[in-house]
Amino acid sequence: SGFLGSHIMSQLLAQGIYTVRATARSARKLQAIFPNAEKNDLEVVQIPSLTSDFSDTLKGVTAVVHSASPGSLKDDTSKE
Repeated sequence: SGFLGSHIMSQLLAQGIYTVRATARSARKLQAIFPNAEKNDLEVVQIPSLTSDFSDTLKGVTAVVHSASPGSLKDDTSKE
């Protein structure tokens, strides 16, 4: 549901040949970003966190695009 992920999903859905299974911490937020997606084309799986167990979510999946990344604006080079 982030900037990069939503653009990747837009491209995949626009091609009309893929079924996209997306994970999000808020299924409602993701469905709001893609309100016109057909239910056969977009499946949203809500997960509690990015470190959750994805075993069941990945069943039947032929490809994975992972675009989530932890980010920080804090200067991590400072010594404590």
